[in-house]
Amino acid sequence: MYSKRFLLANHVFKNVSALLGANPILFDIRTNKFYSTPYSRFSTRFNLILLIIQFIFGTFRLFTFGYLSKKTDHELFIFNATYIIILAMFIPQICLVILTFNCQDEVDCLNQALQYMSRIREKWITLTEREFLSSYPTGYLLEYFHYVVAITVAGYWFFGCVAIYLIEILPFHWISLIPVQLRSRAVLWAHLAFYGHEILISSISVGIALQIVSSYIGFIPFQTLVIQLSLFCNWMLLAHWDGLGFSRYIMLIGGFTLVSFWAVVLQTCGKFYAKNKESWRLVEDKYFRKWRKSVTPLYFGHPGYYVIKRLSILKFCKTIIRGTFRMMVTLKNV
Repeated sequence: MYSKRFLLANHVFKNVSALLGANPILFDIRTNKFYSTPYSRFSTRFNLILLIIQFIFGTFRLFTFGYLSKKTDHELFIFNATYIIILAMFIPQICLVILTFNCQDEVDCLNQALQYMSRIREKWITLTEREFLSSYPTGYLLEYFHYVVAITVAGYWFFGCVAIYLIEILPFHWISLIPVQLRSRAVLWAHLAFYGHEILISSISVGIALQIVSSYIGFIPFQTLVIQLSLFCNWMLLAHWDGLGFSRYIMLIGGFTLVSFWAVVLQTCGKFYAKNKESWRLVEDKYFRKWRKSVTPLYFGHPGYYVIKRLSILKFCKTIIRGTFRMMVTLKNV
């Protein structure tokens, strides 16, 4: 059950992202209904195609880079930065595919859930908004979790757009296939606009998809991405600290930020699971005894495969530490 403040923030967030082509679903605060328009669906599909093309160019650049043992430190830095961006683009593509091909089903599902919650609240609940959220253990927790996701998406977009100003240091993707002598000013500016726009679209699409489908499939590939990126950064920092130069600090800050964000997500979801399990079990025993035994609490993750609980964050940290040492031993860096 969400507050009116959250619905207003969701209205603004979805409308802005739809104008940018990152989300086909909009929300109307006056009617409390989700909907989509032909323009939002078309722009989202168009940006999905652009992201796929960008991903293909980046992958082709990595495969044609050659032997890393013969490269300079500057070339190694370009390879590492391109590899990190390719990993970061994989999740936005999954999110855009989900949003594009299941748009109408998601709109219907969101409208039904929101109308059901509104009907129950208007008919059975006489508490004020503050009293209702404070009496339900997961009310504020779930709302603040959505705010954290939105702020993280905005931060990801900001830092990503800052990277385009380093275009002479990091000539990413398709422009790297054009020889330097053939790069005109128009081509360079077109690449800057294209790259900055795609970073913006990809970051917003992650936040939108997390709010819609994260309970089912969003967490699994994202946690895999975080673990793989963390292992890669740890190995580069431990094995090639002297040869990285200034990029060592970029990899250190980037890896720490991503791991910290995902640790906060796991901790929040685990606490949500524990609090929610307590809240519905505290209902009057006489009337809801059978209901309490048959209904499972809300959770994050895929049922039967990956459900985030209080111990999930410990398993996540254990995987990173164990994987780093195993990688060092396998590659004979210790």
